[in-house]
Amino acid sequence: MPLKFNCSKCGIEIASQYLHIGDRFICRACNSVAIVPPDAQETVEESTLLIKTEQTAPTIEDLRIPKDDIKRPETPRPLGLLAIVEYLVSAIVFTLLLSFALSCVLSFAFTVAAGGQKPNLTDPNSSYNTMLSNVLHVLAKIVNIVAIYFVVVKRYNNDFITALHLFPISRQGIKKYLAIASGMVAFILLFSILIYATPIRRLIPETVPILEDIGKDPVWFTVGALLAPFSEELLYRGFPFRALLSKLSQLWAGIIVSVLFTAMHAEQLAYNPILLLPIAAGAIIMIYIRIKTDSLTNCIAFHFMYNFLLTVILWLSILVFGYQPSSPVDPNNV
Repeated sequence: MPLKFNCSKCGIEIASQYLHIGDRFICRACNSVAIVPPDAQETVEESTLLIKTEQTAPTIEDLRIPKDDIKRPETPRPLGLLAIVEYLVSAIVFTLLLSFALSCVLSFAFTVAAGGQKPNLTDPNSSYNTMLSNVLHVLAKIVNIVAIYFVVVKRYNNDFITALHLFPISRQGIKKYLAIASGMVAFILLFSILIYATPIRRLIPETVPILEDIGKDPVWFTVGALLAPFSEELLYRGFPFRALLSKLSQLWAGIIVSVLFTAMHAEQLAYNPILLLPIAAGAIIMIYIRIKTDSLTNCIAFHFMYNFLLTVILWLSILVFGYQPSSPVDPNNV
């Protein structure tokens, strides 16, 4: 006996003797795929397919869609150690291509600005190399996010938000992590005072790269510092941490990413173990937050607030004491 029901997409009434409850079909009125609903009722109408409206009811052809022809999303694959390798390859390729393209664009721009004179490529303190380094430093953080998205979503068919545990954070959570970040910044300031007010200062190298970077251009340093929480959290406690959990426990996966995070900052701090202590402490706090809350968003919130407060202190010190570039660029050496 024919079934009578309404199209779930356009609401038009359909009668058909060829369909059963749960079958998929194409509605010729709205040209969309619909399913015969469970509440379809038997009818004594003629066994023809009719669309009944207030206007003249045209006869349509009702087609079943073979289940094999329905396009289904691919099954997500678990993130493992191979995914980390694929990310590294993708990040290296993206970075090399970006570096080449950016160097060509900047070289052309500097040549035009200098009236046809090519920029000095050999001097690391030239305005060309300084600009190239600053822009690459910022864009590299974006490249990391793109590479992770490419592997997680395109290669392994995962939902980006769910796979990396980027869950919403509450207002109470924001306040809590702001308080923790404030305490961490206070610890950094007290730690710095302790170093420079005691004989420990003799163990600190005279030249610290991160301080020189701040002295060269605090604006670019600020941009990089505010972008870092997003790229670094995805790069350490996000994607690799999830991938390592396929083979290791939370404890060992957390230790590995914390060590890598600390080592990544070693060059900026002249490989000095004393200066690396606050970085290691921050890494421990963030991996604890990641494991305890099972949310990467909380780590990003803490990291961003921590960096933001440090940059506020940086700019307050510049406003109070003035700005003196640590390595001024010679305008004639471009």
